[in-house]
Amino acid sequence: MKSKLKPILLSILLFSENAAAVAMMCGTTFVDLGDTEYTVLDKCGVPTFVNDEDVFFGERWIYDQGPGTLLKIITFRNGKVQNIETGERQ
Repeated sequence: MKSKLKPILLSILLFSENAAAVAMMCGTTFVDLGDTEYTVLDKCGVPTFVNDEDVFFGERWIYDQGPGTLLKIITFRNGKVQNIETGERQ
């Protein structure tokens, strides 16, 4: 019974709107947890917006990847990707 439960729980986590991502697609490459700011700039270019005033969460870069896509929010701590989230369009 446990073996049937794991795929169901994994599916719920993967498709939940509030689930944090572990990678983000930029062109033909992926940004992953632990990547440096330089690596993200190289893969994705300059972010649409940077919020560097959030001391608690770290620096947050927001990418608008075009019409019909959700915003991507990358949080950095100590210069490395700590979290990747999907945000709604305003």
